[in-house]
Amino acid sequence: MEELLDEGRVRAIGVSDLYSDRYLDLITHHRVVPAVNQREVHPFHQQDEAKAVQDRHGTVLQAWGPLAQGNPDLYFHPVLQHIAATHGRSIPQIVLHSAPARHPPGRQEHRPRPAAPEPRRLRLPTHRRRDDHHRPTRPRPARPGLHPPGPADARTTPSSPAGSWPSPSR
Repeated sequence: MEELLDEGRVRAIGVSDLYSDRYLDLITHHRVVPAVNQREVHPFHQQDEAKAVQDRHGTVLQAWGPLAQGNPDLYFHPVLQHIAATHGRSIPQIVLHSAPARHPPGRQEHRPRPAAPEPRRLRLPTHRRRDDHHRPTRPRPARPGLHPPGPADARTTPSSPAGSWPSPSR
């Protein structure tokens, strides 16, 4: 991964599920410190120790499962209900809003996107067809099988009974 970063083929290196001891082992034996460590983080599992270790080395702790993986206790927790009611928000909004506050101080939370290039305009041909090139359109012949036969069906022939399909002539 470090070689890909040096070549410019990737912009950052991130890891997932590294506990503090494995994280320290990784940064001790490698040249590049991971930009992100994705761990399970939610109000019931806050990862304070991992956050403190990673803050010291400039790695962002990214929440995996920030809504407690659908645990219904999250929605009925009295403290979260009180905070949500006080601010007029839902519990998931409160929990997700607290996630950006977990970034290390002084680190840029949101990197601005580069300016989009000017959109290309579609250039349509400016010439017009002359009237003498315009050909009148002919009605397309009906294809058998598209409409159910009926008693007044024009596709029946005098030799075929009403409502039956004529044989295709080719």
